[in-house]
Amino acid sequence: MVIKAGEPAIHYLSDNPPPQTIDLLSKPAPVKTSVDFFVSMQNFNTEHGLALSSIRSGFKDRSGNLWFGTFGNGVSKYDGKKFTNYNSSHGLIHNLIEAITQDSEGNLWFSTYGGASKYNGVYFENFTTMDGLPDNHIHKILEDTRGNIWVTSRGGLSRYNPDKNDNGLNQFIHYEDTQGFTGNYAREIIEDRNNNLWMSGQTGVFKVVPAAGSHGEASFFDYSDITGLDTEMVYCIAEDRDGMLWFATSKGVVRFDPANVRTGRSAATTYTMADGLISNSIKTILEDRAGNMWFGSEEGVSEFIKENSSFINYTSEQGLAGNDIVCMLEDQAGSLWFSTKGHGLSRFDGSSTIEYTAMQGLPGRTVYSITEAPNGDIWIGAEDGGLTKFTKDQENKNRGSCVHFSTAQG
Repeated sequence: MVIKAGEPAIHYLSDNPPPQTIDLLSKPAPVKTSVDFFVSMQNFNTEHGLALSSIRSGFKDRSGNLWFGTFGNGVSKYDGKKFTNYNSSHGLIHNLIEAITQDSEGNLWFSTYGGASKYNGVYFENFTTMDGLPDNHIHKILEDTRGNIWVTSRGGLSRYNPDKNDNGLNQFIHYEDTQGFTGNYAREIIEDRNNNLWMSGQTGVFKVVPAAGSHGEASFFDYSDITGLDTEMVYCIAEDRDGMLWFATSKGVVRFDPANVRTGRSAATTYTMADGLISNSIKTILEDRAGNMWFGSEEGVSEFIKENSSFINYTSEQGLAGNDIVCMLEDQAGSLWFSTKGHGLSRFDGSSTIEYTAMQGLPGRTVYSITEAPNGDIWIGAEDGGLTKFTKDQENKNRGSCVHFSTAQG
């Protein structure tokens, strides 16, 4: 279904009220260890034009624009000067945005609770169960190196069929037991360096091999037994620089070497609290520039040192703002950012942690999105707190300023 977009709401920052400025010299100093850090937070609230103050997701497109998905009023695009807002009145399929991505043709895809939307800069094309999707709650959209668009949802895995009008098939091809995919739920999907697709289902892990051509045939190889994940939900999949796959589950984290499957050697290693992992329930994974792995949980963060296969754990006792980790980011300078549920944000520079909470002017306690702009600014999306832009001091890396954007700015 194609919906021509109406005129989006565009809000120039210069046309709106000035933001509220919070000088932290009059506030409690940030919680810190071993560094002298002060920051001035400049806050914009809902009167300055952001689509909604509750931010669910963030994405940087190839032109450097920042896109922010909200919990109920569509998306906001920030181009450095203004916010442009899109919601269902402009053609977006649903106003609650779970994830955003961009394909090789420049189209933006929005995963929503009501279907998938493709935006080409002029109009939205929307897809629901009427177009072959098994469910309208979309988790993730991925374009592989072959140009195939894959969609995971609560109803399983689907593949976009751009040739619907030529061959009479549905716009999306849904994979079921007959193709080898067992289960009716798909969550994560990634493409590894060898162009293999890996997907997690209700339980277990599958390797997906699409057939040549545009008719949607694909083969599924169940790796659940090999990885020991035949009864586990996999929340996150990541590939490291060595080609190892890491699976975050509710019973630890699994490291899997696909190459060892062919040699007959042990391919999977499971790490749990018995091995030093911070928690057996891991929700997010990050590899840093040194090649070490970071695992976020509801109990804190574990750093896995590959050199000696050891764990270093970080909690609020080591300076984290809170232990319930939502997402992680490594910035251009090598600092790690950890967002938490209910306790703000932490930055770790390798030797010290710095905590940002409401006392420092961060408007929301639960941070769902951290995105870095091309110029190094960090954009922080919070629940009921709008957006905060953190700009580093060029002369002193331990200084910076934060600007808060909300619906008042666009």
